[in-house]
Amino acid sequence: MTLEEMIKDSGLDPKTINKVVKDFQKAGEKYNGIQCAVAMTLLLRLLVQNDSQRQIVNDIANEYDIGTEEE
Repeated sequence: MTLEEMIKDSGLDPKTINKVVKDFQKAGEKYNGIQCAVAMTLLLRLLVQNDSQRQIVNDIANEYDIGTEEE
């Protein structure tokens, strides 16, 4: 299965991913960037425990162009 097929099958549309990212960015208003990054890394380790699955997650994430401006 190609990366594009995995993204399509997972229902990971850019609009939803951008919304999730923006919600995480809002946490940065209360906590600093390092605290948020450590928490997200711990969540990734809990949610995706297999190294090969983590690589797939990284590959999928690399396919997204996430904006940082407020909409």
